[in-house]
Amino acid sequence: MRLPLRVSRAMTAAWCVSLALAMSVVPDARRQGVRVHVVDRDSGVPVAHARLAWLTPAPLAPLLTDGQGNVTVEVSTVRRVLRVSKAGYAVQSVPVDANAELVDVTLARGAAVGGRVIDALGAPVARRGVRVSLVDGTEPWMQQTLTNDLGEYRMGALRAGTYRIAPAPVGPPTPDDPAHIVVVREGSDVGGLDFADSRMSCAAPALVVAVTRSFSIGTSAIEGRAVTGGGMPLPCVEVKAYRGAGVAATAITDIAGHYRVQGLSAGSYSLEFARAGFVTVQWGGQQPGQPGRPVIVGDREQRRNIDVRMPHGSVISGMLLDEFLEPAENVMVRAFELRGDDRTVAVATATAVTDDRGSYRLFGLTPGRYLVGSAAAVEPSDTRTGTGYAPAYFPGEVDIAAARVVELPDEQERSFIDFARTPVRVATITGTAVN
Repeated sequence: MRLPLRVSRAMTAAWCVSLALAMSVVPDARRQGVRVHVVDRDSGVPVAHARLAWLTPAPLAPLLTDGQGNVTVEVSTVRRVLRVSKAGYAVQSVPVDANAELVDVTLARGAAVGGRVIDALGAPVARRGVRVSLVDGTEPWMQQTLTNDLGEYRMGALRAGTYRIAPAPVGPPTPDDPAHIVVVREGSDVGGLDFADSRMSCAAPALVVAVTRSFSIGTSAIEGRAVTGGGMPLPCVEVKAYRGAGVAATAITDIAGHYRVQGLSAGSYSLEFARAGFVTVQWGGQQPGQPGRPVIVGDREQRRNIDVRMPHGSVISGMLLDEFLEPAENVMVRAFELRGDDRTVAVATATAVTDDRGSYRLFGLTPGRYLVGSAAAVEPSDTRTGTGYAPAYFPGEVDIAAARVVELPDEQERSFIDFARTPVRVATITGTAVN
């Protein structure tokens, strides 16, 4: 049966209107983004305050899941990879398709590994790299962390698997390099993965030559010993001989704390001694951090017994939290020493990065007055609200003038310097620095 022309035209018009409406709805829905739902793997309970960031280019402004574990993200390309993290959980990488309406993410409890690194004398080795590699994954994965002044290291937020833990090689790797192979389960905390550096590779005798071309290589030398405040030999101390503002030569103390700076021409030299975890000192200085006295050597002269005592550095430790009073992981924390009488200047003297528990440890500090603060966030600010993580200072102030001073005595530790950082309205200043 042939429909009347007016009915056919009416149906065609209605169909076109419906198609136009449908086409107009699809882009609107796509502009609303993709909903991401995050739950705990074991309980299925929604995970609140999980943080999302893109692993691929074009960084994502800070996004957090709500109390129901939901958040909506804008996907500008067909497919991207989303990084989902939360304190206490292993980091999860999730591919997101721009055409998807819902992406379900399950987070498993994170594991952690840790231990100590000591030298041939049983003393802790500070700032030694330790590598953690996943050996049973489909893709290679490796991260490195550093030991603190106690020789301790820790790496958390690990997924379950088999890992190889080993100190970063100082020289070419050998089959005898120590390593631990350990299986970690979800939520486990495996400690006691210790290493003893019996080879003392850092303390091998080194031929010292002039570092700067403006200094000629001579036949004089300066030698002596570096010891702790208690008189114990101190290996792995870097010794620098300055002539004016330039470094003329360097040396490393051996297992007995002995050093020899050679290849010097006749003249006056300032000696500086540095090792991680200890206060950097100059020979002849009355107090740590104060200028020392010059060592004068003649032509072909061998100056001996230029010895120094190096005190352990003081320590500031604590925990950094976020706006929900949860651990803030992988955030840089700085110690600012207050110097000057008439005009006080805050000078950054030590840095640390928070671990999976939000803990930090600033070490190797001289006695004095300090401010402690977190660095600004590396991710962009939220374009909708203009907020982001600006630098925050103990006890939780964004205004450095309102920060609380931490008094630090000699060779002591100030613990529980805990504070939180919260998002505030931020601005970005750009420019060009020229010399």
